[in-house]
Amino acid sequence: MRDQPRLLILMLFISAGAVLGANLRFLVYRNLGQHMGLHVVNIVGSFLFGLIATYLGSRTGGSGYWGPFLLVGALGSFTTFSSYTYLFLSEIQSKQIMGIVQMGIYHNIISLLAIWLGISIGSWGAR
Repeated sequence: MRDQPRLLILMLFISAGAVLGANLRFLVYRNLGQHMGLHVVNIVGSFLFGLIATYLGSRTGGSGYWGPFLLVGALGSFTTFSSYTYLFLSEIQSKQIMGIVQMGIYHNIISLLAIWLGISIGSWGAR
């Protein structure tokens, strides 16, 4: 019961971050289109997640409000695995081989590289 005020504050931070992330994703989709926007938000989001998680972990030990605000709220709603899987299945069902290959490369390989780069830069900056 004692942690309820802190829990409510955390939930407000997560909600505020989610509003920010969802609106940023909308703007990216609006400017780049759904397919390219999907690639951009997931690759950029992977990079930022790695960078921010590493930086905050080294600075705050994972406590505080910035992690939930940025990682759970903002980046959780900015990136989108459900949209990725939906579009990927659509490419498979319509037998769009180039789309299948591109989505596999962009989301699996490049996103892994992006999160690795974010962690690497975050670790370097934490020294």
